[in-house]
Amino acid sequence: SSSSSSSSSTSLSIVAKLSSESQVFYTLPVEVGTPPVPVQLAVDTGSADTWASNMAYSPERSKTSRKTKDDKFTVTYGMGSISGHEVLDRLCIGDDVCTPDLGILSVTESSGIPPLGTFYDGLFGLALPPTSELGPTGEKHTFGSELLHTRDSLKFGLCLRNFNSSSESLFIVGEMEEVLEEGRNCTQGGPGVTIPVQAFAGAYKYWMVLTDVTVGQVEALQKVPAYALLDSGTTFLGVPITLIVQLVVGILPESSRPLCGSFMGALACRCDANVNELSFSFKGSDTLLEVRLMQEDLLTNRVRAKQMNTGEYLDICRLAVQPVSLGGSQPFILGDTFLRHTYLVHDLKNMEVTIFPQPEDRSSVSSFNAFLQNDDQPLNELFLAASLFAVRAWPCWPAWPQALWPHCAWKLLKQGKSSSMAAALRARGAPARTLRAKCPTFRCPNEP
Repeated sequence: SSSSSSSSSTSLSIVAKLSSESQVFYTLPVEVGTPPVPVQLAVDTGSADTWASNMAYSPERSKTSRKTKDDKFTVTYGMGSISGHEVLDRLCIGDDVCTPDLGILSVTESSGIPPLGTFYDGLFGLALPPTSELGPTGEKHTFGSELLHTRDSLKFGLCLRNFNSSSESLFIVGEMEEVLEEGRNCTQGGPGVTIPVQAFAGAYKYWMVLTDVTVGQVEALQKVPAYALLDSGTTFLGVPITLIVQLVVGILPESSRPLCGSFMGALACRCDANVNELSFSFKGSDTLLEVRLMQEDLLTNRVRAKQMNTGEYLDICRLAVQPVSLGGSQPFILGDTFLRHTYLVHDLKNMEVTIFPQPEDRSSVSSFNAFLQNDDQPLNELFLAASLFAVRAWPCWPAWPQALWPHCAWKLLKQGKSSSMAAALRARGAPARTLRAKCPTFRCPNEP
């Protein structure tokens, strides 16, 4: 590592504005290589590697790029993968914060990820260095490792705003006092909660912390202790498969379930459906912070849809939870739905996160008009069965289940097979072939 050159060429603080034009993720403008090439990188605290499309950044044209020993890599994410050649090169955020030896993957192939080049050119990994899939063990050149080599007292803050908010989303690097001062408009004032990062599968890889989860007044879901992985690379909330049924049933009161169903391949509800509040509590040494998610947080991605049978237009929103299975401690994944209510300060040296509540901004997160046919059926009695399908089908998915699990439930409803499906899904360890027999469109990835 080049700590000496890093120290001499790096200033101590920067405040960078994030863009959210895509209404999917937040991008940071950076410059890579020599001469510097401007690229837009999606900010991701759930992974550690930095990469850019070779259409946006070509190492061959940079005078400061150097190949690594094993330069060919493939990095796999929950929804796809990218492949390319790793180099060490200079990356600058603004004019002041530069890392001369950052590991950057120049991507030549990608699969299953949002198209590159429209709203973003790559990813800026901000998770802990051991998460990196690039470079040999002990020689990680992530932004986190370079920050530690520059000056280990530096922190970085992340302030995400609603997409249509008049306030700016910010990425801030500096000493604690600078990060707090520059991020003062991102907090309500008053103390934050400082909590230690927890090990994942025996190693410190992610910004994972302890939390207590509560759903409204649901008796069985009051202050449930859990792990929570803070991830700006995830849009919604990831819920452990061991809790997904209980939590989704708890979020949607019985009166709202007829207003929910399968829409555009996802579990969705009418935007005016009542939902129970979902909250996450964090306990510091002498402070308790509760972050509350309400209807406008949990019902998102508003779409105006036309019902073909009645001609009526309805506002349909997606329920912002998805089942996940990361193994080990089975953490929740708190994505942008949660992060927009907080200002997070990340401390690499002390392995801590300080969470501040943001000022209340209850405006709609995102909406767009589309006139789409919706022939899907209401949820009603198949609500539990659909959730169970997610749990039973999960072993077939190394990634997000996306559209398949609700689709199968509604198909069976139309066929009048709700009771047989519910029984099959409740069967302990129902194998994939049983699910396929009940729903012929269901397939595991990479299966014919």
